[in-house]
Parts: sequence; C-alpha cells; structure tokens
Amino acid sequence: MMNPKSQVAVIPFPFTSHLLPLVNLVYDIAATITWEEETTKELKSQMVEALEPFLEVAVASFEDAINAAVKENGVRVSCLLIDGLMAFSCKIAEKLQAKWVAVWVPTPSILPAYIYRDLIVPLLKEMEGEASCVDISQKIKDLVPGFSTIHFADLTNRLRTLDPAPSTYFRMLRDEVGHLLPCADAIVMNSYEELSPAPLTSALRSSFRLLLHVGCLTVRIPPSLPASSRLDQTGCLELLDKQKPRSAVYISFGTLTSLTPEEMSTLSEALEENRTPYIWSIKDHLKVHLPLGFVERTSSYGKVVPWAPQSQVLSHPSIGAHITHCGYNAVFESIVGEVPMICKPMWADNMINARMVEDAWGIGVRVVGPIITKDEMLTCLKMVLGDEERGKELKAKIKAVKEVLMEAVGPNGSTSKDFKSLVELISTE
Repeated sequence: MMNPKSQVAVIPFPFTSHLLPLVNLVYDIAATITWEEETTKELKSQMVEALEPFLEVAVASFEDAINAAVKENGVRVSCLLIDGLMAFSCKIAEKLQAKWVAVWVPTPSILPAYIYRDLIVPLLKEMEGEASCVDISQKIKDLVPGFSTIHFADLTNRLRTLDPAPSTYFRMLRDEVGHLLPCADAIVMNSYEELSPAPLTSALRSSFRLLLHVGCLTVRIPPSLPASSRLDQTGCLELLDKQKPRSAVYISFGTLTSLTPEEMSTLSEALEENRTPYIWSIKDHLKVHLPLGFVERTSSYGKVVPWAPQSQVLSHPSIGAHITHCGYNAVFESIVGEVPMICKPMWADNMINARMVEDAWGIGVRVVGPIITKDEMLTCLKMVLGDEERGKELKAKIKAVKEVLMEAVGPNGSTSKDFKSLVELISTE
C-alpha cells in the first residue's frame, strides 16, 4: 500500500509514440497500487508544437506544476517516472529528494550508442575520414559493450557523427542522456527481455542499477476481442470484413514520417496493379500525392483514411501484411496480430528495428534500396502475402514470436515479474 501523502509525478516526451506507452504504464501501475485515499492533481504544462521551444521551458514548467500540486494537495512526490529522452529532468528528482525511474520507449538496441558515447567518440576521431561504416562498425563491435548485434550504419546520423549537434536539445540527448540514465533508480524497457540479444542485456544490466523489461506498453497480450465493425466510424473494419483471410495490407508510416511523393505514387501503382486490398493511414494534406483517381478506382477493395484504429486493424483476420516504417510500438502491434511486415525504415531507431525484424526474428522483409520501386513492392507483396515457402515461413515465425511474448506476460513470466518489481520500487518509501 502506498502512503497517500506520497505521489508519483510523470514527465513525458511530447511525441505520440512516446506518450502512449508512458500513459499506459501509469494506468497499469495505478490499477495495481492500493491507495488509501484519492489525491490527484492534473499537472499542466505549456505544450507547444515546436519541439525546441517546448524543451526550453519543459523542466521549469514541469517543476512548477509539481510544486503547485504538492502545495495544493499537501503531498510529497516520492518518485518521478521520466521518459528516457527527458532524462535531464532528473534534476527535479534531486531537488525533491525523490527516486526517479526512466522509461526507455525506443528499441533497447540503440541504448549503447548513448551510454557508451565516451568510448565511441575516440573511435570516430581515430577513424574519421579514413574508414567505411563497415570498418567502424566492426571496431565498435569489438570494443563497445552491447554492440555485437548492431550495425553502425543503422544508427541515426547524429549518433554517427562528430559534428556539433544542431540544437541544444540534440546536444543534450546525444551527449548527456547516456551519462544520466545510469543514475536512475531503475530503467524500464518498453520491450521484452526474450527478444533482446543476450550480450546487449548483459551490457545494460552492468550499466544500470536496475533493468526492468515490462513489455511493449501499447499492446495487450492476449489482444482484446475485435471491436464490432458497426462501432468503427472510420469504416476500416467494415471493408476488411469483406476481404479474404490474410489478403489485405495495412499501410502506415507513423505520425512523424511519410513517403516521398514519388514513393507514394509508386506504392499506389503496385497496390492497384496487384489489386491488393488495403487500409492506408495517411494525413489528409498528403493525399494530393496519390495518383489521380486512385482512391476512386480502388474503393471496392481499399480505403485511405487520416487515422485508423491500428491495433484493431492489425488484429483483423483479413490483414496479411503491414507496410511500416518499423516504429518500435508498431512492430509489436504487428507481432500481436501475427502480421508479417514489409519494412521501409525512415529515421530514429527504425533501421535497427527493421534489421531485427528481418535478420534476427525472421518476421518480415525490408524493401531493397533507398526508395520504394513498383517492382520491389510487388515482389514484397507476393513474398509476404503468398502461399510459397517464404510466406509460410514468415507466418510461422511471427506466430512463434507471439507465443514467446505470451509466456513472458503470463503470471510467472519475466515481464510480469519485472512489472511487480517496478510497482514495489515505486511503492516503497
């Protein structure tokens, strides 16, 4: 039971892909902890669309809001839950003499690039201008803990360069977050230990006070029953109800990235030529890049929407492939729906995720080359949706990976045990 005079404050990172996991974790913790009385306070901060202006005032804004809640409710904040990309907010915890727990939303595989930055920089300086990504990758694999399964070329440009960071925040993210995370009372992974390479997990355990894997926080395993098509105002589920099992594709590249106009046109042509049933989640202002008449010509078997109920779509029995940028949350939503992926990574940890999907787990294929071509997409669609050996193999492997996750979230599974450890840490004064 948690002392009613002690409360947990939450500091998010203002991207949807980060907010949802953190919110879901808060709900799960709140449902587990027994509270003697309800003392809640909505903490408001000045959210702005531009990332830099938000981050300039974020720490002070969150600190003011927490202090206001403490004063109004007569409570103290005993623990801060902080998005890992906001780790520099830990100074608030220091002032409050409170514990702080970092929630790492992206793939765990990218963490060594942050926490071992001091080892990587000298190597980059030593090999600057003289070596290829392959040469650097091999040397870093040999010398940096946890890098044995990572390709240097898959890291973002900001992590692969010695160039000055383009802004104060990116400098803090690249150069300081890795120093701060080991100071946290615990690091919570938005992932499953069973799917992380053993050398990586070993390196992270040696770097952090407490490493906890609580599973992907945007999925529920087993998934909830599919919603009735009649309740879906987007019309996506109704269209999928009319398609054959595992015949349709779901297309989404997240909330922050999109294909080039040329790639959108090319993908449209492949779908239409193959008469592939589809649900395509795309922002309204980007629809102008679709071929003229495409939406109308394919309306009997396809639907373009500004937003789709993604988890419900991916759990629908007619979906057989997910064309995705390989955001970490999206990857696990595909696994839960047993939907193999066609990967077109775009930025951040996408490249690492795509390589894991194809090479490590064998549950998807990557688009060959830097851009989508019609022939390449037609090949991928045939490979993933077809009944040939490759398609059968992808379906079998993603089902096996889902079974691993089912065991992890079971009563005696690793994820369940780590979640209990997190609740205990937060609840204990």
